[in-house]
Amino acid sequence: MKRAVVILLLLLLAGWATWQAAQPSRAPQAMPAWPQFDAGSVYDVRILRGKTEEVHLKKQADGWVIAGDESPSADAQAVGRLLDDLATMRPVRVVTRNRAHYARLQTGDDATRVVLRDGNGKTVFSAWIGKQGSDVISTYVRLENMPEVFAVDRSLTWQVKRSAAGWKSPRNDKAQAASTPTPTGTKAAGP
Repeated sequence: MKRAVVILLLLLLAGWATWQAAQPSRAPQAMPAWPQFDAGSVYDVRILRGKTEEVHLKKQADGWVIAGDESPSADAQAVGRLLDDLATMRPVRVVTRNRAHYARLQTGDDATRVVLRDGNGKTVFSAWIGKQGSDVISTYVRLENMPEVFAVDRSLTWQVKRSAAGWKSPRNDKAQAASTPTPTGTKAAGP
């Protein structure tokens, strides 16, 4: 009986050692200099899909606006959260340096790109934001002029995949609902 227990323990130990060896390296990786910027200094946010500009947000004296929209007010909380997440995200690990993997990670040149500019028009951040990591917390990001794709410690995909309509301020929807005629032809009461 003792011999069977010892053999079972040795098999469990060998299985655990094999599993540990198959796990990604936890050793610290050398990371390149990561872009640093103050979220408050950003005055221009562009979200592109491939080479087509999908969303263009501009900071004005009275808040954020959606460029080229007739109801221009943008959701300041949503813009603030995106900028804060981009400014505070940190790379966790290098996922790949191989361009052949960009499409699978959704970080190729035709993927979603975010470009941030300050009040002087200088680009302070430019990167392709890829798909969510398998842990659902990280996101794959490739910085402009760098071959590496990094896993960063923020969930960004859902933010940058919004359409232009998804960036509108909730106040715009309330104002539009208040001025929309009801089936009887009268206007609905406002808040």
